[in-house]
Amino acid sequence: MKSIEEASKGQEREDRKGGLDFTGQPAPEEKSASGPKYPYVKVQLTGRDGNAFGILARVQREMRRAGVPPTEIEAFRVEAMSGDYDNLLATAMKWVDVS
Repeated sequence: MKSIEEASKGQEREDRKGGLDFTGQPAPEEKSASGPKYPYVKVQLTGRDGNAFGILARVQREMRRAGVPPTEIEAFRVEAMSGDYDNLLATAMKWVDVS
């Protein structure tokens, strides 16, 4: 007999198979060359202040608005802040749709 936790994990896998995560948004795909992890999160960086903290704040704000889980937003923040300015931009493009 499965424990509640095992059953829950199985259901989560089934939900992701169907293309939706628990927020009702499309499930994030594994990192691929075809696009960002959360392609439905749109962030405009062109024509805006290029300050690193401003970019970080805009991306996190749009991720929250799109219903991305807080643990994922924190993972983005940690990865984005783990290097220099170029790393921040590359990480933003890896996680969301940047224009």
